[in-house]
Amino acid sequence: MIYTLWKSYCNDFWTKLVWCLGCMMVLMNAVAASSLDKSRIIVTTDITNEPDDQESLVRLLVYSNSFDIEGLIGSTGIWKLADPATHVIHECIAAYGRIKSNLVLHDSEFPTEAYLHGITTSGNRGYGMSSVGYRPSARANMIIEAVDRDYPRPVWLLAWGGANNPVAVINGDETKQVLNREASVGTIVKIDAVTHMIPMMIY
Repeated sequence: MIYTLWKSYCNDFWTKLVWCLGCMMVLMNAVAASSLDKSRIIVTTDITNEPDDQESLVRLLVYSNSFDIEGLIGSTGIWKLADPATHVIHECIAAYGRIKSNLVLHDSEFPTEAYLHGITTSGNRGYGMSSVGYRPSARANMIIEAVDRDYPRPVWLLAWGGANNPVAVINGDETKQVLNREASVGTIVKIDAVTHMIPMMIY
């Protein structure tokens, strides 16, 4: 159909040029809109407590072109009370790296394996509020830096497990630099929790 319209109405150079420029602008706007529509996410996961989090992470990685993933945090959970299995997150990312060349055939916006390794860290080594500290940590700084970026979209903290990681950031001294500039963390942070610690997540 587009080719038929091209032949019918584009009879001279300038008409063809305007047609091409118009198509380019439509495509550029579509790409820009799709980027702005992406949700910014940080995931905390008590991976290896049972198979579901590995399965969820694999699914997230093969759909990672649809999100702006800004952090992957290995954590504890009610069925994994100590020692986050962050190494398994890295193993899943390495597997993703082996098939990324196939994924980018469909969309160039899949993140690199190196980027995903770089945003992966360990959270609190223990379970619950007893393991929430008030000193800066890698996972706390990751969340604070994400929230503090000058982006119009909120940050979604997806607590597949280890809800004491976002709780430590939101309730602790580590957020003071953000709170000094923002009326409420709740205006720029949203939490989606699949966890037994939901009552603690007041923000």
